[in-house]
This record gives sequence, C-alpha cells and structure tokens, in this order.
Amino acid sequence: PKRFVEVLHQHGVACDAASLFAMLDFRRRRVLTAVEMNFVDRWRPPRWLEVLPDSTYTEEFKEVIDSHFDNRVVAFRHFDTNLSNAVVYPEFEAGCKKLQIDPERIPFIWRSLDDDISGVLTLAEFDEDSDNVLRDFKVFCETHFGSVGAAFDAMDDDSSGALSHREFESAMSRLGFAGSIPDLLAAIDADGAGGISKDEVVFLEHWSLGREPERSVDPPPAPAAPPGRPS
Repeated sequence: PKRFVEVLHQHGVACDAASLFAMLDFRRRRVLTAVEMNFVDRWRPPRWLEVLPDSTYTEEFKEVIDSHFDNRVVAFRHFDTNLSNAVVYPEFEAGCKKLQIDPERIPFIWRSLDDDISGVLTLAEFDEDSDNVLRDFKVFCETHFGSVGAAFDAMDDDSSGALSHREFESAMSRLGFAGSIPDLLAAIDADGAGGISKDEVVFLEHWSLGREPERSVDPPPAPAAPPGRPS
C-alpha cells in the first residue's frame, strides 16, 4: 500500500490513495496485481460522474417541474415511482424524458442535485424544505401513534378514509403537532383535490426521510471542467 500511495502522489493524482488501494484490493491480500488494476480499465463510469454540476440547467429543470406539478413532493414522486425516497439515476433519467428534458442535460442536472455523489437522490436533496415538513409529520405520527396509518385512523372519526383540509388541520392542532400545517397539507395533498386520503400519507411509512449516512470514503474529485457542455 505504501508504494502505491507514493507512486500516485508522485504523479499528482489527487485522491485518497489509501482508500483507493483498499477498494481495489478486493482479495484483501494487501497486494495489487494486474487483475485488480485491469478492473479500472474495464470500468465505465456513469456519465453523471464525468461532469460538473450545472446551475443553469438545474434552475431550468426546476422551472419545468414547478410548471408541471403542484409542489416539489408531487414532482419528486414523479421520479420515485416505488415511493422509496431513493431515486436512482435510471429512474431520474426516465422521469426527465417524460418531461421532455434534453437528454444531454440530464447528467449535469443529476450531478447538481445529488450533492453527496451517492448515486441516490432523496427528497432532502431534491427539496430540503419539503423533506423537513414530511420528516416532522412522520416522526410525530410514529412517536404518538406508532405509524402514519394509525395516526390517520385516529383523526378519521367517521372511518371514511378521507379528511377535508379543515378536519385535518383541526385534528393536527388538537393532537399538538408543532410543525406548519399549511405546508404539510400542500406537501401531502398529492392530487390537489382539497382533501387528504389515507393513501396520500401511508406511503411515508416506507420512506427513510433522512439523508444518506455520511460516506466513510471521500468522493472522487470533480473533473477540472465538463467534457463539453451541450448547447
């Protein structure tokens, strides 16, 4: 490992050389052979790892989604088709194409949104304010009722499976929710119908609303410049 680190530094390779060695040494022999090194030749990084974030493309992307969807939560669910709060690049790419986003711009937009370069996009990265609202609601429901579904049932006095905005606001205030109820309503009323159904909230039971855990290995350094910004 020591010689590997020395050689990389001599050639000006800016990376965590010790961590790179550990990743390549998949046999855990503390020795790299041609087999391990040839893996790098065969590896084809995804396009989004080869570009820099582009704020212009990202702002234009946000304008598109804001024009198509009532709020950022609904927009995020356009990409998060399995309601996992974990969008991977193929899902994001497919969602962008449905919105007729220029395919050449998609890697630059993803690179801007996926700020920890994890390869997974969460609502916290997509829209932090919305994530905070839903996080507060989910934690409140799980703390006081055990689950989001159980909290909804407790508010649904007539067991109709739906609550008007007024009923929801009244119930949340009565139960002592300290967050912003108007912001919460805007986030979870996915169809904009003026009421809340159980289906519009129980998806949160399957969400992990926090950011991904901190990476133990530093992300690779960004390239010096985009490899040709599309026009």
